[in-house]
Amino acid sequence: MGQLYVDYVVMIEQKNGSIRLCIDPVDLNKCVKHPYYPIPTLEDVTAKLHSATGFSKMDARSVQDKFQRCIEEAFDGLEGVAIIIDNILVYGSNQEEHDRRLKTVMERALKKGVKRL
Repeated sequence: MGQLYVDYVVMIEQKNGSIRLCIDPVDLNKCVKHPYYPIPTLEDVTAKLHSATGFSKMDARSVQDKFQRCIEEAFDGLEGVAIIIDNILVYGSNQEEHDRRLKTVMERALKKGVKRL
């Protein structure tokens, strides 16, 4: 008969003396296939900025690697936007273009439910 479980159960004594059952997911984590989603490099982003003169940086707080894909999908198709993990850089070749793009990003954020920019 094959193995029916992957995790090991461990007992941890709490500060109050009670016992807590926990799992040790080391072996389970080895079996989990995580999706690959590359994070843009500095070179990827700076290549987009060659004629930009206006910039805005927004930082979405406390997010993990999954945010990169989700936020790129939320702002897909918008020009003048570079995203690195939880940072959104809006740029334009002049102040008017930057401001117009920033307004578009903020409107898209509202539409997609992106909060705390």
